[in-house]
Amino acid sequence: KKIGGFDPIYRNAGDDVDVCWRIQQSGGTIGYHPSALVWHHRRNSFKAYWKQQKGYGKAEALLEAKWPEKYNSLGHLAWAGRIYGNGLTIPIKIKKEKIFHGTWGTSLFQSVYQPTQSFFHSIPLMPEWYLISVFVGILGSLGFLWSPLMWMWPIFFFTIAVVIIQAAISTRKNSSLQPDQKKNNKYLFFIVLLHMLQPVARLYGRFTNGLTPWRKRGLGLNSKFYYGFGSRVITHWSENWKSTEEWFLLIEKNLLDNKTRVKRGDDFADWDFEVRNGLLGRARAIMTIEEHGAGKQYLRFKCMPYYTINQFILPALLILLSVFAMIAEQYIVTSVSIAIMCFMVMIVFLETARSANSLINSFTFVDLNTSLESIKAERSKEANEIPYVDIDSNNLLHALQEITNKTAIKSDSKDLEIVE
Repeated sequence: KKIGGFDPIYRNAGDDVDVCWRIQQSGGTIGYHPSALVWHHRRNSFKAYWKQQKGYGKAEALLEAKWPEKYNSLGHLAWAGRIYGNGLTIPIKIKKEKIFHGTWGTSLFQSVYQPTQSFFHSIPLMPEWYLISVFVGILGSLGFLWSPLMWMWPIFFFTIAVVIIQAAISTRKNSSLQPDQKKNNKYLFFIVLLHMLQPVARLYGRFTNGLTPWRKRGLGLNSKFYYGFGSRVITHWSENWKSTEEWFLLIEKNLLDNKTRVKRGDDFADWDFEVRNGLLGRARAIMTIEEHGAGKQYLRFKCMPYYTINQFILPALLILLSVFAMIAEQYIVTSVSIAIMCFMVMIVFLETARSANSLINSFTFVDLNTSLESIKAERSKEANEIPYVDIDSNNLLHALQEITNKTAIKSDSKDLEIVE
């Protein structure tokens, strides 16, 4: 009741996740009750299962649009742990599992949470793994024009084999089939197929509702703040004293109000905010506050683009590919690789500029928010000293005369309210 119940926008799934996040945002905590029971309705046909998984993808898109700060660039959550029964797709295990027993055997019970998988274990489980397969397949298709690219076909078949193998392992070890049903190849083949199609359905649901790796969040480009290199420092003079935490929370709130993916710096970071408005580009900012006494403060906000080597690995490989293709006089392959490389580099700089623009605007609007707070305070003070009158349509002329005499009209949300 305190948070307003469930959000009606979630019609397929995601309503429980949204409620839990709003409970935590309001200062509450999520607890576990052993007698709580959740009844999950399993679909009994391929069509119903496909529709359900598309609904899950749509729910993920709706959650990301409402809580962009909780998602990474690919549109996925970083879960600390999870509790699932049979049916979860199991990744291919490279390392042997370890048994948790504590120091000197002092921990008697295993954790109820399944540990999170490593990054390389999790990649084949993502719906976007199929996009990697398609990209590799396109490069392999260029092998019919330039034979060295035919080596991409073994990589393509490897990406498909990973999906099939982890689906088969999940069917054998993580299904609810009865012992006699596990001997029936028809059941096993159908479950393998469902494991393979589930990411495709989720990917379809995510993409058709805007949750794509190339989605845009936060503010767009602004010629006034458009830059891709160097740093920029902007300042603000305040005569309304606020604590350091209040200033940072105000900037963070401005970023979140613009649906920006923002990250706080940790204990060892030399930056305070990191913003990523796209898949590749990001920017960082740091702020310092000078105290000038009598409640006066001088704020310095430094915003800087942030580039990493990882952002340019693929463009560098494409440049290398285009060079070899040009030496072999394969100009079509050269043109395609150069075009893709230029497009990716352009995206890096544009997304970095958009991220920097979001940071600068979030600090710029601090001055506006502070002024609005002062105006509201003055208006509320004046309103308490001015008498209120209620008017109707028959006395409108008299009411307008009252307004000219600085008499306020009583209204909760408007300056003037006419009651008929």
